[in-house]
This record gives sequence, structure tokens and C-alpha cells, in this order.
Amino acid sequence: MPNLLPPCPSTLSLAIRTGLFGGLLSAALCTLATPVQAEPARREQRLYQIPPGNLDQALTQFAASAGLLLSVDARLTAGKPSLGLQGHYSPAQALGKLLAGSGLSAYFSDDGRVLIERAAQASDALELGATRVKGQAEDDALKDYGVPRSVETRDLEQLERFRGRSNADMLAGIAGVQTSDGRNGGGIEVNIRGIQGQGRVPVKVDGSQQSLDVYRGYAGTAQRAYIDPDLISSVTVNKGPSLDAGASGAIGGSVEMQTLTVDDILKPGQTTGWRLRGSLSDNSTADVPSDYRVRPRTERNDLLHPHDWSRSLAFAHKDEAFDVVAAYAERRNNNYFAGKHGYSRYDTSVSSGGALVDANTVARNYWPGEEVLNSSTHNKSFMLKGTLYRDNGLELGLGYRYMDSSFGEIMPSQIGRTGPSMTWPLGDFKKDIDRYDEEFWMRANPEYYQQCSAIDAPVPDGDNRWDSTGCYVRETLDPVYDYTDANQMIQFKPGNMKLHTLTSELKWRPEDDSLARYIDLNGHAWATFGRSIMYNNVGFTAPQRGQGYQDEQSENYRKSLKSDLSNLKVGTDISNTSRFVTGTGDYALTYGASYLYETIDPTRKPWQDDLENNRIERNGYRHEYSLSTALEYKPIPELTFTAGGRYSGYRIHDRNRQALFAAPVGADPDAPWWNAEFAGFADNAELSGHGFAPAYSVSYAFTPNVMAYALYNQGMRMPSLFETTLGSWSAEPNYDLRPERMKTFEVGASFKGSNLLLDNDQAGVKLAYFHNTIDDMVTRNYRYNPKGRPGFNGELKIRNVDSFTTQGVELQSHYDSHWWFADASYVYNIKAETCDRAFAQALREGGKSETPNCTTGGFQGSYTNTQNPPRYSVNLVLGAKAFEQKLATGVRMRYTSGPMYVLDKSWHVGTTTPQQHYLEARIYDFFADYQVSDELKVSFNVYNFTDQYYLDPMSQSMMPAPGRTSSLAASLKF
Repeated sequence: MPNLLPPCPSTLSLAIRTGLFGGLLSAALCTLATPVQAEPARREQRLYQIPPGNLDQALTQFAASAGLLLSVDARLTAGKPSLGLQGHYSPAQALGKLLAGSGLSAYFSDDGRVLIERAAQASDALELGATRVKGQAEDDALKDYGVPRSVETRDLEQLERFRGRSNADMLAGIAGVQTSDGRNGGGIEVNIRGIQGQGRVPVKVDGSQQSLDVYRGYAGTAQRAYIDPDLISSVTVNKGPSLDAGASGAIGGSVEMQTLTVDDILKPGQTTGWRLRGSLSDNSTADVPSDYRVRPRTERNDLLHPHDWSRSLAFAHKDEAFDVVAAYAERRNNNYFAGKHGYSRYDTSVSSGGALVDANTVARNYWPGEEVLNSSTHNKSFMLKGTLYRDNGLELGLGYRYMDSSFGEIMPSQIGRTGPSMTWPLGDFKKDIDRYDEEFWMRANPEYYQQCSAIDAPVPDGDNRWDSTGCYVRETLDPVYDYTDANQMIQFKPGNMKLHTLTSELKWRPEDDSLARYIDLNGHAWATFGRSIMYNNVGFTAPQRGQGYQDEQSENYRKSLKSDLSNLKVGTDISNTSRFVTGTGDYALTYGASYLYETIDPTRKPWQDDLENNRIERNGYRHEYSLSTALEYKPIPELTFTAGGRYSGYRIHDRNRQALFAAPVGADPDAPWWNAEFAGFADNAELSGHGFAPAYSVSYAFTPNVMAYALYNQGMRMPSLFETTLGSWSAEPNYDLRPERMKTFEVGASFKGSNLLLDNDQAGVKLAYFHNTIDDMVTRNYRYNPKGRPGFNGELKIRNVDSFTTQGVELQSHYDSHWWFADASYVYNIKAETCDRAFAQALREGGKSETPNCTTGGFQGSYTNTQNPPRYSVNLVLGAKAFEQKLATGVRMRYTSGPMYVLDKSWHVGTTTPQQHYLEARIYDFFADYQVSDELKVSFNVYNFTDQYYLDPMSQSMMPAPGRTSSLAASLKF
């Protein structure tokens, strides 16, 4: 067996080569210590009483107590803190705890010597037959519980275990996190503690951002991120604003994702290898209907006849100089079927003393066990990334990702049966459809139009077939089309998003002791280009593209809902940390900067007639920059103070110009129609602004395992492109918007420890209280005229309200005994309130005399009415391991109550953004993972085991969640 360590050099030469402390320590150990047999040394437990302090001092005391030869480069431990160690542990356990969070690993040779190196240098030690102890061993499971703020991390095992049906399901079960409208449109919009949208909660992948603001008609808006979960290795959710260089504008928090790494693909000891993974699922249709006029099906398949599938192939290589990962993934999910149990619960209406709010709208449109139209997804993704390791601690990473996603999508206002049902309990419902946008799916030939007038013109013979320009569509459509067929609904052609992303990352942690204390550099530069084809436009501003234009998807469709946009985002951020050790304590100064450029424009030039009638799609660009700094001060190792702030600014240019009219005409001068003579264009709008937001925090470690913290952070969000540019009749942009200012107060306490109930077990608990207030929150409201009535044309306006407040309590916990494990979290949302004196006064003057200045949820027309999280939520995972821990099986329970409030008062209710009143749901998911060998792993899941019929919290669309779904997956490494 070759010796892991080289012969001991002289004390002087070692001190010169590795730094005085490390050299003296190594020399002393080489001279005085007696080697011991590795196996007994690694198993024997003894009492360690190492106080908190510097890591190098803690390692010195450990080596003396354990009687081990230990070699460490002082430059690796310089400036690193240690919480110490108290209790009985084996040397391997003790080192794992001491090195937790340090980025270092310990390697035990067979002759009893121990070498400590960077964790990335693992392969050589393994090839020598040594035993490796990673400092991250405990940190991976419990690191969230040692951080003085709210954060939650999921690793690859957890992500694959609960992949779910829709892309948004990858985040299900995280405390304080909900995803909005995850069944419609294929994207992910994250709500953290009641806050979402317009960049408040960005989703990042390898440091890059990708999101697109999507207009959702009467339901409001959505900011979607398009992610392929099959290429994701880990997810970290940060709750609330932070001073991270790349977190400008993320006042609600952020979701940080990392793509597959070499360790996810390679077997232990491998330097080159492959991973093949595939899955099959049931509860789906055999195909996606090609005709928009369809009857939802009810014939479910089973796992013996699967229609949904996924496949992926990944390659990895690593050595001392570089590593590389390449992967391809594809997943096809057809329309799913709703659950069968609990449907009758939705046959109800609720009220808090105002108008009734229907909970049964979803049941009126989808019956138990029925196919949910427009719920399909088909993703194709590719990634290639590599990291180059240079001398003196320099790392440079480069990456490229491509995603082609096709997804079912329908405007929430267009979900509905076309007539009454004669067989189902809720069949007495007959939808009074406002066909402002639905009729655009009819033929567009001009001879089909009989007359045009205002949108509220009388409907001949009770026929509702009018489009949003007041044009009546004749009966000369396809003769098989029947308006009175109760089972007929609309299946749109899937939307599509194509994404190209380039990423680069720089890390520099010098090995040179003269630089190591002052340079800890991290930087990212990235660019994301996306082109989307979606069906979420509206007739008033949808470009007509010439009379008689035929939609490419079908000769029977009119291209007036289609929205073709390209979106480019280019960003960079860089930060550095410098550390100073003084007689008054330890200091760490972190400073950084970021820049973001984004542009959005239509994929084709508009017609002049469209421009002159404000039928336009968004076309503008935006710059945002920020400078941040934070000073951390430790007067003693247990106590930490932090103070800092961020300065941010922005500038927006709208390439569109609003068309002006000489004299608007209409029956009501307060509600003019766009039938006036064109009178030129307004000037291009430009906006800019800036501001500073401070941040403060304090934390105290009562013991190495118990910590408490308090923080007060402010964050600023600059107005977005969606809020400040022309492109949707639903909301007139406001060129006087002020930046939002978030004020977050959080106090919490946590515990983490080992060997509590059983040997080698681990446990963590964290409790946090939060109070968030957004001053000058940007949202949408009705624009009231001097008479206190909403105008019709441009009746909605983007504007600042006085404030929006959320408040709540979170508890999260983890336990793992290596034979059974559990994760549990509980969230209680106390408050979600909007205050706006000016708007409330306008409502009172308009006849709503009881309107308060502050209201639950939001005022009528506000986006916050559709972002009302559950009052309570509970997530519980219970599992056990068997057969030498090769089998892991268990169940997950997700409970969500109904929304915090019933928004049914007169100041809540309007034509737009109605509250979708979801009901409480208790969903059980079963899982079983079996590690057949080092190469093969098999997994089996049953989601929604009890086959519940339910609507997801904060859904904008009347689309029930998937019913019981079984999935079988396998991973092979070779």
C-alpha cells in the first residue's frame, strides 16, 4: 500500500512552504505522534471538548485528542471559523463536524495519517485506497439550520424522488413557497411568503436568469421561468431580500438552481462515465387533440400502458485540470386526468359578508376523472458545461443550455363548457361567456362578418358569438360545430418557448497566504435569448396582420390570440470578500456590483394600421445596475453583526408610441371608444430612477448547536418592462411609477445536532417569524374618472399603492437516523393586506362608501387578489431505509388550507382578477427508491395516492390538479 503522505520535511522548510502555523503543526505531528492503525482509529469514539474559535486551532486540539498524524496547509484554514466540538465521536465523525461548511475534506490513510485538502481534490485519495471524510457530510443535510436567515435546499435525490407531473411540482412542499398556475403554460412562477411576480422572486440557473412576463387576460399576469427539472442537480430557496451581488430586485427572495454536476453522473472512483435515466408514467391521454373543438376524455390508462415518458443521457469527465458535463433530456407528458374523489366539495359558494365567491367554478368545467385539456408538456433540453482549474486557486466555468418546450396553454377566461350538461350534478350551470377573446378561434374570412358595433351591442336571438371588436360571426362555420354541446371545450395548439443560455463563472480563492485573506472572488456573466409563441393576447391590441390573414396552425383559426415575442437578457455580477483579523475581533468585508440589460420585441414588424390603432405587442428595453456592500464583525466567535446596503438604479425605453386620436367618439364621454380619427403618435416614453436600501442583522451561537438571529433588511425593486411599456389594453402603463421598497423584519432560532436519539443520527429545527412590507408596491387597479366611475377605454392602470404587507410564522425540521428519516414544516400566514388611501377614496366617492383605506388581499383589479396564499400549510415526509440502506421508502403528505381571505367585498370584486377560491387539500405521495447496485437505481412513485379532485393554491385557471399518477424510473451509471 503506497504511503498517502510524503516523508516529513524539516520544520523550517515545511514552515516556509505551508505557512508558519501549518508547518509547525505538521512538523510536530511528524516528530512526536505515533502512527496508529487506521481502522480502529476511525471507529473508536472518545470525548472531544473543543471550544469555538478558529478552524486551525480546532484542528490542532483534535489531532492531539485523537492521537492522529494530521497534515494541513495553513492557507486552506486561514480565517475560517469553527463552532468547536462537544461530545463523543469517532475521529471520522469529529472531522466531518469540524470541517462542515469549510469546503475541505479529510483523507485517512491505512497507516493512520490524515491529510486535509480541498474537497475537489478527492479522486487521487480514493485511488490510493484511502478513506475520505467530507466536511460537507453533515452540512449537506443540516446546512440550512446553521444559516442566520430563512433558506431551504433540495438535492438531486429529493428532486428525483418528487419530480411530480408538472414542471412546477419540483418545488412542492417547500415551507412558505407556492407556485402560481403551474398547470397552465408549462412555466414556473414562485410565490415566497405571499410575494411574487415582476422580478420580485427571480429563478436562476447556474447564475443566469430567465423569465417572461405573460398577460393572462381577466386573471391578471404571470412571470414564468421555463426550466427543465431533469437537468437540475440542486435547488436553494432564499426567502426575503439579501445583499448578494446578483440579488438586485429580488425583494421577495430567489430560487437558485444548479445543473447536473460530475458527482451526479460518475460512480465513486470514476473519472469518466455516463448516466442513462428513463421513466414511464400513467394517468394521461394517448395524444394531444389536434382540433380545438373537443370533448374531454375519461378513459385513464395505467402503468402497464403508459403514455408519458422521459429519457436522458449524461456524460461527465473530471481530472485535476478540468471537468466537463454534457447531457440531453426529453420528456413528453400528454393531457392528464383529474382526480375522482372530493369533487362534490366544490359544489358550494362562500362569503365573508359580501358577494358570493364561487368555489365550484372548476367543477363546473371539469368533472371527476376527466381529461384536463391544455395540460400537456413536451420538453427537449441539452446542456454542456465545463470548469477549468488553474494554479493558485483559480476556477473558470463555461456553459451552454438549450431548451425547446411545447406546453398546453389557454387563457383562464376561455376555460368553459359551451352549454349546459344534462347528466352531472352541476349541470344547471350555463356559462355566460364574454367572447371578447374566444371568438378569435373562428375563421377570419371577411365574408363571415355581418355587422360590427360596440362590444355591448344586443346579441341577436340570445347568441353570444361576438368577438371583441363587436363583430358577429355567422353560422357559416364548420357545420359539425355545435354551440349547444355541453361536452365541448377548447383545446388550443400548444405554446412554445425556445431558450438559448450562455453562462460563465469565475472563482478565485488564492492559495498564496498573502492574498488568501483579501481575495475570495466570485463572478458570473450570462446571456439568455428566448423566443416564445403563446396564445395569450386580446383583440383590442392583438395585431390583425391584414384582413383575411390565416393562422398557420389551422385554417379554421384566426390569429388574434397569438403573441410572438423575443426576449434577450444579458447580466453580470461580481463580488469579493476580504477578511481581517484584529485585536478587537474578526472582520469580513464583502462588496459587489451587478448589471442587467433586457429587451423584448415582437418577432415581426407590425402593420401601420395596427400601430395607428394601438394594436401592438411589447417592444422596449431596460437597464438595471446595483452596487452592494456588507461588513461582518465578530467581536467573539459566537456573536456576529452585519451591516450593509445596496444602491440600485434603472432606465427603461419604450420603443412603442401610443397612437393619439383627434376626437374620441362614444355614447359616454367618460368611456370613449377607439373609433376616432388618428392624430399622430406620442413621444417614446423613458423612465429612470434609483435608490439605496440598508440591511442589518445580528446572530448569536449559544452553543455550537443552538443559534438565534434577527435581521432587518430593505430591498428595492425597480419597475419592470411589463409595467412600463405599451402592449396590452388591460392596463395602461404609468410613466410616473416609483420603485418599490421592501422592509423585512425576521427573527428566528435554530438547532442542529447529532447523536441525539441514536448513534450517528442528525436533527435540525428552525423557527422563524417574518413581517414584510412593500412601500409603493406596483400593481393594477381600475382608473376612476372624476365621477367615481371606471372608464371603459383604458379602464385599468398600472400604479403604485401605498403598501402591501405579509406576515407569518414558519417551522421546518429534519431528522435522519440512517435507518428512518423525516422532514416536517408548518407555515401560518397571519396577514396579507393592501393599503391605498387615494384609491379607497375614489371608491367611496363612486358609491362604495364602506371602502376602507386598508383591505385584505387587494382592491378590485389588483394582481394580489390572485396571489392569496393558504392560511395554513403542512408538509411531512416519513421514510425508512432497509437492506443495508439500499431501499428507501415512505410517504409525503402535503396539506394546504383554503386561502387566507374570501375576497368578496364590493371593493374586492371587479370584472378582472377574480379570486379562484381553492379549498383545503390533503395530498399523499408514495415513494420507493432501491439502489440495486453501484450502477443501477430503480424508483417507483404514486402521486396523489388517494386520487383527490382539487384546485392548486393560487391557481389562476380553473384546471384541477392531476389525479392519481404512478411513475416508474431507472438510472444506470456506467
